Amino acid sequence: MTSNANKRHPCEWPGCGKAFNRSDHLQRHMLNHGPEDSSCPRCSAIFKRQDLLDRHIARHRQKDEEAGGEGLGVVSTRKRMWRDADGNVVEDRPRPAPHFAPAQQQQQQSAPLPPSAMMSDQWHMPDDFLAPDNQALVSPPPSIPSLDGNHAECLPSSMTPEDLQAQFQLTQFTTPPMTDLYDFFIDDSSWESQNAQSGIQDPSAAMLDDMFHPDTASSFNMPFTTMDNYNWLLEVEKTLPSGSEAPRQPEIATAPTPAPPASSTATLPPEKIPPTSTSSRARSWQSFRAQASRSTPTVDEISRSHVLDVIVQSAPSAPDGSLITRYHPLLSLPAMQLYCDLFFRQFNVCYPLIHKARFRPSSAEPLLLLSVLLLGATYGDKDAHRLAVCIHDTMRSQIIQHAAFTATPELWVLQTILLVECFGKSRAGQKQHDMSHLFHGMLINLIRRSDCQSVRATESTNSAADPEARWSYAMDVEQRKRVAFLCFLWDTQHAVLFSQSLCMSAFELRTTLPCGPAAWEAESAETWAKEYRQESEVTFLSVLKAYMCPGHRSLLKPINALSRLLVLHGLMSIAWDMKRRDQTSLGSIGAASEWKSRLAQSYDAWKTDFDGYCMNTMMLLKDSPSLKQEFIRFNASSVAIYHAAHIVLNVEILDLQIYAGAQHIIGRPINTHDRERSRRVVKEWASQDTAAASRAAWHAAQLLRDGIMNLDDWDVDKAFHYPWCLYIATLTCWAFHFAHNDNEGTHRTSDTLGELHDTAWDATTDMNSLISGMTGWGPECLSQLAGKYSTTGLTSVVATHLSNIRWAVIYEGMKVLKGLIPQPSEIEYEDSLG
Repeated sequence: MTSNANKRHPCEWPGCGKAFNRSDHLQRHMLNHGPEDSSCPRCSAIFKRQDLLDRHIARHRQKDEEAGGEGLGVVSTRKRMWRDADGNVVEDRPRPAPHFAPAQQQQQQSAPLPPSAMMSDQWHMPDDFLAPDNQALVSPPPSIPSLDGNHAECLPSSMTPEDLQAQFQLTQFTTPPMTDLYDFFIDDSSWESQNAQSGIQDPSAAMLDDMFHPDTASSFNMPFTTMDNYNWLLEVEKTLPSGSEAPRQPEIATAPTPAPPASSTATLPPEKIPPTSTSSRARSWQSFRAQASRSTPTVDEISRSHVLDVIVQSAPSAPDGSLITRYHPLLSLPAMQLYCDLFFRQFNVCYPLIHKARFRPSSAEPLLLLSVLLLGATYGDKDAHRLAVCIHDTMRSQIIQHAAFTATPELWVLQTILLVECFGKSRAGQKQHDMSHLFHGMLINLIRRSDCQSVRATESTNSAADPEARWSYAMDVEQRKRVAFLCFLWDTQHAVLFSQSLCMSAFELRTTLPCGPAAWEAESAETWAKEYRQESEVTFLSVLKAYMCPGHRSLLKPINALSRLLVLHGLMSIAWDMKRRDQTSLGSIGAASEWKSRLAQSYDAWKTDFDGYCMNTMMLLKDSPSLKQEFIRFNASSVAIYHAAHIVLNVEILDLQIYAGAQHIIGRPINTHDRERSRRVVKEWASQDTAAASRAAWHAAQLLRDGIMNLDDWDVDKAFHYPWCLYIATLTCWAFHFAHNDNEGTHRTSDTLGELHDTAWDATTDMNSLISGMTGWGPECLSQLAGKYSTTGLTSVVATHLSNIRWAVIYEGMKVLKGLIPQPSEIEYEDSLG
């Protein structure tokens, strides 16, 4: 243990003498000096702090569930003080009463706790160490005999489980004193309390387990989809032996709750009382963005000091090679406040991961706050962005060395790792991009171990529970859910759009879709309760199935904007997996055109519903110009993914990049054999598979047309995927026209029109002519135009736009597009663009 002399925050309680490295640990420790009057209604154990009692009660509930009923579970504890039946404090544990008094039962039914608080206040027994929903300590304590009902018959007839536990404590933990050891585990910065399950599954989860875990092998290899998964999703009957009866497939969609009688609403929790006069159309725009306050969390000197401590400890170097110190001008308090503002007004609006209303920089973990500030700095000027990249390079070592980095980490650890990965993949250079990919699998495994992809909020059994506690609990569950969903979104984008490996499966997300912005952005418990009562909980997989099976679409409930985007990525994930099965199957699984046609129909069904949602929203935003423009940008950004998904369905993006002259793909250099193969593939695609080529080119032109018509300088509020979508759409249009005229393959430029003009040539006019001509036809007729348009203006304009994006991957794409511009006129073209 670290000497108290080296710790900066001593406890000033008379006679205590303890000290801590961090002020928040000292504040938590000070609760131990409060009155010792909190006792457990189940076992009478006394706790000095209410939060520890809450955790202990939650442990009772968990053990009851594992044992199969209320009051059946046995929880051991290291407490040495108890309250007997007369209310006296005793050192010997009293015998438990055979039954609970009604008052005690009601007291036990307290408000639900945040998942981060559902942790044990004692060392777990061996069966807990083996349980998948609990983490093992770094250095486990001596084994404690299991005292559950399964082993009670092994005890002597005269000895109860409590007696054995007490005897074990007396013989094993006499030195050091129990109180010191207890404070070491609870308060010292080198150890962190363990998390328990972050949510309780509802009954529908059991049906999900039956469908998605039909055997042990698939249950323990969740990311690998099985035949049962697709049989359920596509409603395919399995081939059974003669005489066998097909099993009934469960429906996982949330069943509609019958409307209660008018007099029954008084018995419901306040947050679930049905609304009386809210129009669904009037809430349509609120499912996109709530009219919440534009205020952002305040960074004070205390939180700044904590962040500077982390930076100084990691000793990063500035771009000029000098050591970054706490006195760096870009790390001043106003600068940090600016970075925080940019994060919550730019990143967190586009990717709502952190709950702003309850985020307090002064109490946030310094590593999480630093990851927020670094990502926010990338939206500032170039100097701040460069400094953020330098500090980012030291973040992973700090996270891994932190005591809270365990196999089942706390929520803030997952959020920090996800933000660091997002920074490296989409806001930095090639080195950071490559490192993020190396650690991507680790993040997904941690998410799985923390059950974020299956977390569910539980109903409060006490309608009089503290509103703040309900709000805190609900937002804790919501943030866990969003960690999994946003990780899945970025994982799918990089797999489908960037031709990388898919690490998460859509079938893993066995939870409900995110809540709407009105509830998410509520700034008080009262406002949240009002909005939450109008929320409809819909499972992700039920909506995904509705788009894969047209007969289910009529049953869909309205979902918010973020949920619609997540469902589209679910369809894209299915497409990637089907393509992988085509490539790896040892036998025939059917023609590829069959599943591609079905996925294309699912994409189009999604687009039809999305267009209807957008039209309703636009009508309701006519009196709010700024919010209307924000929604237009969101619309263009989302539809770009839809068009890009269709492009990928009809052409191999890797071949397009290699054919266009890319020097390396995913870190691998391109050789001559690669170029010859890709040239052959693309030429065959353009000349022989004309239907697929026309569909890909049509969607590419539509993507570009939406940006030209609806956006100002291709601005979509910094959505990461959009520049790459522009890039692959431009490559598709270029290849569609150039491959028809590629006889020698020695020149990649589509034309030399610039050499034929004596006057200045306008790239934008040339681009508009191309896009207008390609979008004026349907995809079935577009093959007639192949090779008849110049793409030089398009490649020139898009390359110039991409040159302003601070992202190494986009920079490489920009260089590829620059190589497609006719060289003799390149200088003239650049001058014409200003």
